[in-house]
Amino acid sequence: MSLQFIRARRLAAVIVTIGSVAATFAVSKSAYAVTDTLPAGVHLTAGQTINATSSTTRLTMQSDGNLVEYVGSIPVWFTSTHASGAFAKLSTDGNLAVYNSSGSVIWSANSAHAIATYRLTIQNDGNLVVYPASGAAVWSNHRHFQAYAATLLAAHGWGSQEFSCLDNIYVRESNWQTNATNTAKSAWGIPQALPGSKMSVEGSDWQTNGETQLRWGINDYIPNPSQHPSTWTTPCGAWAFWQAYGYY
Repeated sequence: MSLQFIRARRLAAVIVTIGSVAATFAVSKSAYAVTDTLPAGVHLTAGQTINATSSTTRLTMQSDGNLVEYVGSIPVWFTSTHASGAFAKLSTDGNLAVYNSSGSVIWSANSAHAIATYRLTIQNDGNLVVYPASGAAVWSNHRHFQAYAATLLAAHGWGSQEFSCLDNIYVRESNWQTNATNTAKSAWGIPQALPGSKMSVEGSDWQTNGETQLRWGINDYIPNPSQHPSTWTTPCGAWAFWQAYGYY
């Protein structure tokens, strides 16, 4: 089975580190598909992409073998199968996997369930989700907040490397959890605002809304030296400071 895809005209190699895992990304210059969904049994092969219907979020099977989710040019999720992956496929049991050229599984989402009709959808909110024919999702890569952060970074003119630095900080500070708290210091949320109430400038729902927290962290805190303990104004500046002192 196959879908009709528009292939990328050219790929450019980008090397970034996300969560301390280095990977090479072949950033698509014009790889867009006619659908946001990969049905069960259909192969997603090198150069093929599925795209969210009304955002820049897309899932690409790269020519280097890596399955990568991008928001614009920023990779927010990947399978680390570069150099060995040949295609991705959603099995009829709902399991998403990357296979090598011999047809062996080299990465799996472990999303298999009872035999049914499943589909893989790249959503506008940045989540990659496996759905059955009806009912609730059976698997997600949970990248909504990372995708939202990528759109905020892009508005500042920051790309993949700055996202990598931001991810390194947020993984260590909160693991991207909206309810992460440091009771000893009254820090709260994904960016660990100190105190958490500082984030109220972006919304009264700062305690529960990750998007509100990210707007404060990326738009209000990082670019503003008066808000933090040094003169850095970018995520990578903040990450360099964090590596030296253990906070930012």
